Amino acid sequence: MEKENSIDFSMNQVVINQNDVTKRYLGPGSLHRWQTEKCILNAVKKSLPVPIILENEEEAEILMKLIPGKKASDFFSEVNSSKLLGQLGQLLLNVHAYPVQELQGLIHGDGEVLVHGDFSLFNVLLDQNSNGLLALVDWEWAHLGDPVEDLAWMEWTIRMNFGRFSRDLPFFFEAYGNLPDWHYRKEAMIMRCQRNLEFVRMNGERKSIQQWQNRMQITKRMQPF
Repeated sequence: MEKENSIDFSMNQVVINQNDVTKRYLGPGSLHRWQTEKCILNAVKKSLPVPIILENEEEAEILMKLIPGKKASDFFSEVNSSKLLGQLGQLLLNVHAYPVQELQGLIHGDGEVLVHGDFSLFNVLLDQNSNGLLALVDWEWAHLGDPVEDLAWMEWTIRMNFGRFSRDLPFFFEAYGNLPDWHYRKEAMIMRCQRNLEFVRMNGERKSIQQWQNRMQITKRMQPF
């Protein structure tokens, strides 16, 4: 009998089988997010470490080859955090270096780089044994935009969820090769929190609305690391 785990992410449902993963898009904008991720995974598969899409004709659903890895967020305290953040800085640099002319007409936005849209430890898979990078997943928020969006969100997720590792953030920015001014990073964090708040409002999630209102206030009080 195949092993199967069903995980509800409030906006999506991910079903993990023995050899593949099914991602079903739910909530506001589900069709747009599905089309975005499908286009991105097909476009960048030869250049970036992303899941491989398998044949599937279902609407608002993607079938992907299973990547036998572990989420970086679940094991961050057990790995060399400075080394991993350096690797993620290099990975994000590669994402932003992807030739945007190959994406024109495939995804929305008019920025200068490919923005992942949710770049964080929660969307990075590591090798079970070596802790090496295996894949960057969840591309449904991808668009053409400003590099500071991904840089700021990575910083925000570290500071909000893994506060004691904020000291290692310089390794991330050094590997990326740029540390935008705090004013621009904070502005990008606030804008992203606002977008998330608007999303959960459309979804009618009262608990999530309160959470993102609180996170917005915390973000507005943030100071440079």
